[in-house]
Amino acid sequence: MLSFSKNCFYIFSLITFSINLKAHAQTHPATLYFNDGDSIEGYAYIKKNNKVKFRIDTKSKADVWDHESIYRVTFETIDDIIIYDYVKLKDRYKPILLENITDGEVTLYKNITTSYVLHAGRVNGYPNQLFPSKTTNYYLKRSNDEYPTNIESLFKSWKTNTIKFLHDCPILIKKIKSNEFRKDDMKDIVIYYNDFCTEL
Repeated sequence: MLSFSKNCFYIFSLITFSINLKAHAQTHPATLYFNDGDSIEGYAYIKKNNKVKFRIDTKSKADVWDHESIYRVTFETIDDIIIYDYVKLKDRYKPILLENITDGEVTLYKNITTSYVLHAGRVNGYPNQLFPSKTTNYYLKRSNDEYPTNIESLFKSWKTNTIKFLHDCPILIKKIKSNEFRKDDMKDIVIYYNDFCTEL
């Protein structure tokens, strides 16, 4: 019988392995945008190390690209274009890929991270299992900001941070305070700000 630590490591390895297989299988039509202004179409997916694996067609050899060569990759789905930009979060940090939800005077970025939570005891007959837990972080960035602002923080809520960031739009602040807009409405919040508040 595996020890507690070995059992956790074994389960974690299985989860990681299955996620990696899924990620490698999800190659989509994509366009790379190079720092020199060029672009190229093909097929791509995002690796876990914030790099993009890209190939011209499904049969050609894939190359790996990062922020040193490209600033954006877009993925074409059935009914939408999903945009990922390389964004530097802080000084001395390497740029990471964030999903560009909507842009304008204020741009909204999203990043989904996965952590693993240990459930002690027996779950479905198996002891001490690790379960993935996804967290969505939203970032706001004005056109003249050097770095984006994470609206989640250890001591302040998303609402407090969002109100502080968008403080120059009283009408929108009122809607956020009254819960007319919630965290799940961040895209609508930023669109509202860009459409109605940028000239106030």
